[in-house]
Amino acid sequence: MHSFRRRSRGSHSCVRSIRTSSPPRQGGSAPASRRRRKTVPVKLRSPRPVHRFACFLSHRSCGTVPTMADDRSATLRLFLALDIPPSLSELGVALQDSLNAELGSALFRPISADNLHVTLHFLGDCDAERQEAARNALTSVPAGTRSPVVTVEGATVFPPRGRPRTIVLALNDRTAALEQLHREVGYHLEAAGFSLDQRPFRPHLTLGYARKGISYHEGRLVRRTVEQMAIPANGAGQAQSGSTQGSDTERHRYRLGSLTLFKSELQRGGAIHTPLRSRELARSEEESPNGRAPR
Repeated sequence: MHSFRRRSRGSHSCVRSIRTSSPPRQGGSAPASRRRRKTVPVKLRSPRPVHRFACFLSHRSCGTVPTMADDRSATLRLFLALDIPPSLSELGVALQDSLNAELGSALFRPISADNLHVTLHFLGDCDAERQEAARNALTSVPAGTRSPVVTVEGATVFPPRGRPRTIVLALNDRTAALEQLHREVGYHLEAAGFSLDQRPFRPHLTLGYARKGISYHEGRLVRRTVEQMAIPANGAGQAQSGSTQGSDTERHRYRLGSLTLFKSELQRGGAIHTPLRSRELARSEEESPNGRAPR
């Protein structure tokens, strides 16, 4: 049997009862009725400290242990892309409006006009060291590198088979300048330890996404509508469906803009892309202000 009593702050003592008996009388042991109890104080160890998780919370309030939010803020989701001229952005918005009219919001989810760009390399989640390596990849581009000129080919769907996921505007890099820039930047990124996508580079402008969970027949409708969409002859305005892609005389050439490192933040309403650092590329003096490349 144990009984406890408070001795001082932070420690306890225990009073343990021990059965003792008086010296036995001559001729036999003492009767049980005459036995008495003797209390012997026994000092116990101090109570165990608070659970380690509670200690973590107390240290966190003092700032001695980094919080989980701080750890997440130190990691950024990054990608490298080329800015597009205003005229190409207007064309992308016109195609998005046409897809909305043809498919509706139940099948098509457009991206924000501010997120229209030509992606070179997706880098994924990067810590502080990889963020610095990504910034250095911009400086690895040789001075005097000219911004690539691309030609609009038409709207298409990724992947080429199965249910559609991504709706893009395919671009043609006839001079291979965009392909060379993609290869040079990728070489420096791989040297810095990045693991890049090894699939063939297909330059495109992402317009939006097919809704998740659509049926097989709805997926065929999305693919057919996208592939039959015509590119406006003037590069802007309302696109029309139900006809083939525009002819060579209707396709337009655009000179892309700066090479930019973007931060991508996934939100419920869609990703938010924030530019972190840019590298200007050389441009032609005779190109128009809206980004059209001379023929």
